[in-house]
Amino acid sequence: MIRRRISIVIVLLTGLTAGTAAAQEGRLGMPPIRPPNVVTFNERSPDSAFPKMCKRLGWEPRQHADYDLARESFRLRLPISYTGRQPYGLFVWISPGNQALVNPTWYPILDRNKLIFVGAENAGNERDPQARAGLAIDAVHNMKAKYNIDADRVFLSGLSGGGRMTSMVAVAFPDIFSGGYPIIGCNFYRDLPAADNPGQFWPRSFTLPSGKLETDVKRFRRFVLLTGETDINGPQMKACFEAYKKDGFQNVAFFEVPKMGHDMPNAEWFEKGLLALIEPVAGKKPTTQPATPPATDVKPTKPPTETKPPKVEEPADPAQAALRLAKLYVDNKMYPKAREKLQTVIDVYPDSPAAAEAKKLLKQIEGK
Repeated sequence: MIRRRISIVIVLLTGLTAGTAAAQEGRLGMPPIRPPNVVTFNERSPDSAFPKMCKRLGWEPRQHADYDLARESFRLRLPISYTGRQPYGLFVWISPGNQALVNPTWYPILDRNKLIFVGAENAGNERDPQARAGLAIDAVHNMKAKYNIDADRVFLSGLSGGGRMTSMVAVAFPDIFSGGYPIIGCNFYRDLPAADNPGQFWPRSFTLPSGKLETDVKRFRRFVLLTGETDINGPQMKACFEAYKKDGFQNVAFFEVPKMGHDMPNAEWFEKGLLALIEPVAGKKPTTQPATPPATDVKPTKPPTETKPPKVEEPADPAQAALRLAKLYVDNKMYPKAREKLQTVIDVYPDSPAAAEAKKLLKQIEGK
């Protein structure tokens, strides 16, 4: 008997609702936020080699999806407090769009929890999943070589299609990632009945590792699933959560944001999920041989030059903050929200440089 399978709908959507964004942007007295920089890496991880990586995931390698890492770029952000003397955690991001961008209000939360942010550019939903998986693994490999990274605090996260990637790669590679935080998107390693569509299934999309890796991922890795009350992927995420628990995963949490759809959670809800993700796992022994800090970090009295705060910080005024959010919407082809936000900049801050730029951008997306 052939089972009917439900199609996976991945909606490319990043950004806050306009009302929530305005509330976040209007806060006064927020600390300066170090903007991310775009960097490149040259050394592929041995684990991102397609034959090896795809075997772990249960995928058939597609060589046309392979890539030259030197031609790829990554968005990197160091907390201002990072000096290299103390190991920091790593927050690896898989974006649904072609820019590795998140809500800027998340950055202070990452800072408070001593997490470095890194995400591959041009690795959105349109990119082959095999390349997206490899780039996330390469990011960890290179960040450990260049920075003082706590090997027990390396987390993978993503939104929508990036959340689906997170749910596969973090489970398949518990020797690389300490946990996964899929947001409004999740896949599973076996067929799951669709509770809201009797007789239909969400199909498996990867393979659960075996042996010690299976033991480790179930006992010592954390997974946090976050969805919205009206998220189109909500039913599947609930099914994944229940399946994790049924299959013996001991450290899994589920958050459903009231009144939120297929959208990026605000800072409050993002932090709730993050705190659940980074909570130490009971019974797990610390890594005996943490990643060796780079040579420039050996002398604790002299922080490496690259870790100093940049001379020019990202503008803190609300007009620029609103413009940045509008650009995020444009980058992800969310043109109605982009137009709404750009018009707000023009109406509320008519004499600002941001308003002049908003007028130009509004004209560029006219008719889209």
